[in-house]
Amino acid sequence: MTSQSTKLRIREIQKLFDEHQRQMRRTAYQVVQDQDVAKDIVQEVFIKLWEKWEQIEVGPSIKYYLQKAVMHTAINHLNSRKRLVPMNQELDYGLESNEQSTDEQRQQYISRKIDEAIQDLPPKCRAIFVLCKKEGLRYKEIAEYLDISEKTVENQMGIALKKLREALPANLLQG
Repeated sequence: MTSQSTKLRIREIQKLFDEHQRQMRRTAYQVVQDQDVAKDIVQEVFIKLWEKWEQIEVGPSIKYYLQKAVMHTAINHLNSRKRLVPMNQELDYGLESNEQSTDEQRQQYISRKIDEAIQDLPPKCRAIFVLCKKEGLRYKEIAEYLDISEKTVENQMGIALKKLREALPANLLQG
């Protein structure tokens, strides 16, 4: 590779990084729930992009390619770890703070319980749930994104919702 083509590749990858890394990191974080790991996943995707630059067609679909690569890398990370480290910050709902009202504490408690239930989903099921509910993708888009059938997405969402209903107390959202 010539020095000129190396400089051009660096500029193009830097531009892609600047444009897409924030969304990619957010997507990775939604799956792995760890900021450092999410950053590592994004870096890993860009390293692979560098290595496979000649084989990848950079065009309007590059955003799709990068997001898909982030999801696959995040799922692979989860599969290799099998279980995420528990959340760092625990909030004891029963204790009141002078700085927070009871409603704020309850909302934090509910959010934490929902996040914990999502983290307990199997990795691929969790990824599909995150893409649907947090990223707003439709089943067809998720199926294309993950190279699976739309029926698989539908089935995995059904499993996710069933597991979440089982994991969360029925009265959790009631006042």
